[in-house]
This record gives sequence, C-alpha cells and structure tokens, in this order.
Amino acid sequence: MNTKNHKDRARKRAAFELIEREVESYHELKKWLDEEKMAIIESSPSSEVAVQSGPCDPTASKAIKLCSSKTIIEIERRVKAIEYALDVVKRSGEANWMRLIELKYWDNKLTNAGIAAELHISRATFHRWRRKFVELVAEYLGWEV
Repeated sequence: MNTKNHKDRARKRAAFELIEREVESYHELKKWLDEEKMAIIESSPSSEVAVQSGPCDPTASKAIKLCSSKTIIEIERRVKAIEYALDVVKRSGEANWMRLIELKYWDNKLTNAGIAAELHISRATFHRWRRKFVELVAEYLGWEV
C-alpha cells in the first residue's frame, strides 16, 4: 500500500472517530455552549473594557465576545452539524435509524450487534446507517470520512 493512501485512510478514520466522540458528548457540548453564552450575556458591564472612541457599549462588547470566541464558534459549529444530521435522520421517516443513534451514542448499554438485534435490523444496515449519520455530520463540517 502506498504511504499517501495509508495516511489518507488514517486521517479519514481519525475524523470518523472524532465525529463519533462529538456525537457521544453532544448533550454535554450543547449544555456547555448554552452556559458559556449565558455567562457572557449575563456578565456585568463593569468588567467591560472601554472603547477608545467613547463609553463602553455592554451589549456590543458582549456580542463581540460571543462572535470572537474561537472555542464557542467551533463547538457551536459541531453542535449544528450534529443537529443537521439528526434532522435528516428524523425527516427520513425511519424511526429505527433515530433509535440506533440514541442506543449507539447516548445509551451505551448494548454492543453494535446488540443494537442491531434490538432494532431487528441486519448488521449491514446498522453499519450503513451509522456511517451515513457520521457522513452527514462530516459533510456539514466539510470533513472527509
């Protein structure tokens, strides 16, 4: 196998695994994001730095903080990507697909084979739906998996 192909496959696999970890922590990420935004919004004006051209506008300063935090921007982008994929799954009309996401990423009680058995789907369908869901998240983020 050529080194470039091997590195490309390794990079795509790492992206796939990262997306799965992000989906697993989706609820915690969303909660953290909401808390961080509220902390900025509810921060006291006294902590704001005055603008050179005049008195500080607390609302504008808070908006700038919300829009300039690289961490908030990236976490929000990842949360939106997951929500986009969840919306596609919900609109698909395939209730078992949504249930697969819940069991695989948030319930953590069954193996992959156990999830397939629970949903009365083949292992191939399990893996196809899982991959498609991760691909939807990756597509939104502009990543290759």
